[in-house]
Amino acid sequence: MPWTTFFATADDLLVLLDRLVFSAGGQAYETYSRFEQAPREFTDPTALSVLAAHGEFDGLQLSLSLPDVGAPPMVRRIELRPGAVPGHSHRFSVEGCGLLRLQCGRIRVDVLEASSLGWWSEASARAKAAPELRADAVDWKGLAAVGRRAQRLVRRELACTSAGGRPVLAGALQVVQGGASLRDPHAPTEQLVVAAV
Repeated sequence: MPWTTFFATADDLLVLLDRLVFSAGGQAYETYSRFEQAPREFTDPTALSVLAAHGEFDGLQLSLSLPDVGAPPMVRRIELRPGAVPGHSHRFSVEGCGLLRLQCGRIRVDVLEASSLGWWSEASARAKAAPELRADAVDWKGLAAVGRRAQRLVRRELACTSAGGRPVLAGALQVVQGGASLRDPHAPTEQLVVAAV
């Protein structure tokens, strides 16, 4: 699964989602639902803006579905072991080989964690994906084109600078200029310094 790692605030991510997903008639789903509730589905940035305003965007994982790329997402019920989460028995996940995955970074008082955007490659999906995820129903050329568009948006159109080779979007740059440091959870010991603007 190719991944693009970058630094962004919730406002940056809303711009990315609007330009990549919603303007193309796509939808975003929360990848893992709240306990005992169906996954939330978003068809425009307004509802996501409400989540961001309430701090629910911090660390959120989204599954992004675009028209003409693949089969509709599959919703799977996840049964929890009794007592694993007191008072709860299940939750749902949104899955599919034709989806893009957005892992929204967390913002702490003085640290901004990286966000990541990824998608299946055809070879990986055919080798590793469960049959019910329907790798055969994905337009792999279409998904690759969406992936390239996503990378272009993050790396060229929305990035203001970079840190350790990772794009830094406008809101993230403001957070850093306000004194926050950057952290990539996949390389937690790496010292990340923003390149000169």
